[in-house]
Amino acid sequence: MQLSHPGRQFSNVIGARLSPSPLAPSSVRVGSDIPWSNFASKLFYTLLFQKPTEMTVEDIERAIGRFVFGAELAHKSGFDGIQIHAAHGYLLAQFLSPKTNQRTDDYSVHDGNDLRLLHTIVTRVRQVVPKDFVVGIKINAADYSSSGDDDSLTPKEERALNHIQTIAQWGGVDFIEVSGGDYEAPDFVSARQVSKRQAFFSHISRKAVETLEAIPRKPDSPGLPLIMLTGGLKTPALLHSAISSNQAHLLGIGRSSVLCPTIPATLKSLGDDPDTWPSTPFAPEPDAPLPKWIPKIPLVGAGANVAWYEVQMRYLAEKFQGFKQSGGSDEYPDYGLTELGATGSMWAWRLDGGFFSKMWGPLVAFSLGGAAVSYYTYPF
Repeated sequence: MQLSHPGRQFSNVIGARLSPSPLAPSSVRVGSDIPWSNFASKLFYTLLFQKPTEMTVEDIERAIGRFVFGAELAHKSGFDGIQIHAAHGYLLAQFLSPKTNQRTDDYSVHDGNDLRLLHTIVTRVRQVVPKDFVVGIKINAADYSSSGDDDSLTPKEERALNHIQTIAQWGGVDFIEVSGGDYEAPDFVSARQVSKRQAFFSHISRKAVETLEAIPRKPDSPGLPLIMLTGGLKTPALLHSAISSNQAHLLGIGRSSVLCPTIPATLKSLGDDPDTWPSTPFAPEPDAPLPKWIPKIPLVGAGANVAWYEVQMRYLAEKFQGFKQSGGSDEYPDYGLTELGATGSMWAWRLDGGFFSKMWGPLVAFSLGGAAVSYYTYPF
């Protein structure tokens, strides 16, 4: 189970109501760096996200308590472990970033305080769960622009590797997943491939593996966490390459597992020699981008692409339970579904799969798209 807190990235539309001001390390609004000359993006972020309220120490203690409660609940519910989400611009990532954490107290990014909150959560979680309960961390460790073939590191990546090295020496963390991006630069949901030969964040995950291997060890040293790589693992050959070239110890497969839910059986059918595994994708990717008349806002495009996969997972669940797919198609995946239609279907869906879910979803998406264009074309 993944445990996360959105912090400043809590959207006004969640829950279909205007939310109170979200809590965050500092009062830094999502999209505050975007100039009004980029009107469509600026308006979008202004409408979607409020200026957050800086957390008090009491607020931070309550947040720690909720993470610990979530871990304990996961254990009691039968889960084998949790992943603490400290990436993608969510609350814990906000505490790690100088951009979003402008505090001057014990939870600042200065004087070794940047990992204090995360360390406290891990320590208290370990106090309430068994030793064999898995605890992992997802951390922002890469600039998406970094080339998979370049050994150089950005200052951001150097800082992330230092964090990984420190976390590894805490003890109690079983794996660390490397990722990147936030709601202002949604690299973590981008479908753009950096290299056909490597996964999205293999550059930094390989460096993380090397960093952990270089840590001096003693007989009584705590076990080191495994490094997990996700993103862009679309072919059998890429899976083999990532492991055999020491890019990571663990691999996570997201979208490809939606397109091809039988990946384990597929790999088994390829035989015992991974060197012969093909470089062709497990399944074709969707090719149904948003219409050109919708303003090119990165989070909108990324969100629409995610919506397509979320709706496909709903279809898969309906198919597994013997229900007719609410989208009206018997094919899975339904490649006839557009990203615009998926966005509407994701928000406007009823469990009974009635007329509302089939017809109003696309209409809602069309209305939202039209509203965005109106704002963009006729500002007021």
